[in-house]
Amino acid sequence: MELSRLTQLEILDLSNWYLKLESLDLKELVGNLANLRELYLDRVSISLKGSEWCSALSSSLPKLRVLPMTHYNILGPLDPVLLNLYFLSVIRLGSNDLSTMVPDFLANFSKLITLSLRCCNLRALAASKLPRELGFYAFSDSLTRRRAFSALSL
Repeated sequence: MELSRLTQLEILDLSNWYLKLESLDLKELVGNLANLRELYLDRVSISLKGSEWCSALSSSLPKLRVLPMTHYNILGPLDPVLLNLYFLSVIRLGSNDLSTMVPDFLANFSKLITLSLRCCNLRALAASKLPRELGFYAFSDSLTRRRAFSALSL
């Protein structure tokens, strides 16, 4: 992709373009964007498992702080390799089918301020395991009796 040539790029917003990224496309897209601090991928379709897209992002984007990927058609579970994104402060993964428990490793993001996992088919974990800096925890039961977690005000 031609965007990968923009090596000094700090913000990339591909939201709502209804793009479809395959494994090689995502790796190629972010491979040379080491200065990227914000990557907006809302409504971008990706055909990768959690471990694949997590690895592609965490190995290429060491300065990433903001990662909204709502309505992304990604499949879980999330991979702990995301912890390599040390500066990550905003994670929005709402409306994706992650179908698992909220991962314990999310409590290890020391810079995390905003976490949105709404409508991800997740089962809750104890709020006490997440960083106090998040400040707001909301749990609600879905119709299937699974629990949804969000650290965003509703």
